[in-house]
Amino acid sequence: MYVYTVLVFLAYLITYFILKNKLHIKSNEEKLHINTTHKITEITIAAIALIILFLIGFVFDYGLKPHYPVVILSAILLVRALFERKYMKDSKRHVLSILTSSALFIMFIGIEIFFI
Repeated sequence: MYVYTVLVFLAYLITYFILKNKLHIKSNEEKLHINTTHKITEITIAAIALIILFLIGFVFDYGLKPHYPVVILSAILLVRALFERKYMKDSKRHVLSILTSSALFIMFIGIEIFFI
């Protein structure tokens, strides 16, 4: 399982840096959220996800697996990519957000199918 995770992560890092250099994408460290709609949407998704994780882990007692938060992070990154695509299309940051979300989702699916 660790080898699979490391291989997916290395493939992601290589692709990330190649795309970042090819598309001339600059870091966007000054702003965390694009606008207030984006901020509210991300907070809502995170709150709903935490409620679902609480229900799965404690109320229904299905057992909380450590890779479930990866799905939440993947969903939040997908929403971020959609907002970046809509409001900041020229920066091409959405390509890196989609790549990150996809890598996390591939990692989750691989762990679910092959190791559990």
